[in-house]
Amino acid sequence: MNFEQEDERFVSLAADAGKRTEALVSLCRMRRRFFLLAAGCSLAFCLALVAVIWNPSPASLGLVGGGCFGTLAVWQLFFKLDSDIKLLKVARRLCGEP
Repeated sequence: MNFEQEDERFVSLAADAGKRTEALVSLCRMRRRFFLLAAGCSLAFCLALVAVIWNPSPASLGLVGGGCFGTLAVWQLFFKLDSDIKLLKVARRLCGEP
């Protein structure tokens, strides 16, 4: 991942009002989907923990490990989208938009 290119893309979005509005709408939709996905992953992870406690087996441990990693990855993406949305809203306020 090239962070300099990502920063340049973000600055170009923040500078143009039309692009900024489109990006905010798109990111808000994605954030909602990622929240539902992360909540579902968390529920599946909890069910996998119950399965390991109920019937310990090597397959159950792998399921819990994969569920833990997957859940953390999806929550990380959700919080990244959330921070991008907050930064774009700050840029919008700095440009004088309501």
